[in-house]
Amino acid sequence: MSALSEAGCHHFLIQTCRVRTTAALDVAAQFAPAVAVLDIGLPGMDGYELAVALREQPQHAGLRLFALTGYGQADNLKRSLAAGFERHFVKPVALQELVNAMNDNQAGS
Repeated sequence: MSALSEAGCHHFLIQTCRVRTTAALDVAAQFAPAVAVLDIGLPGMDGYELAVALREQPQHAGLRLFALTGYGQADNLKRSLAAGFERHFVKPVALQELVNAMNDNQAGS
């Protein structure tokens, strides 16, 4: 977490949902994040489905979504954009690159 602070992120909550992916919907409902970084290759509901489910909820209309995944084919990028992700990052990604994207107020760049 100190790496996030050093990179310029000062207000954040890191939440993982390892037991069931749908728990992320509960966390988002309680926390109301401005930004969410989602893995695509999740068990049960994958990251694409989770992004769509978040987008369907009016309280998350302004939520900025970033995909962070090991899947880097052209089809994966298309699916990310169709699901509502602003950016698609392929692992490994430099923390500063992710923070820069979060600090960029121009969605869809």
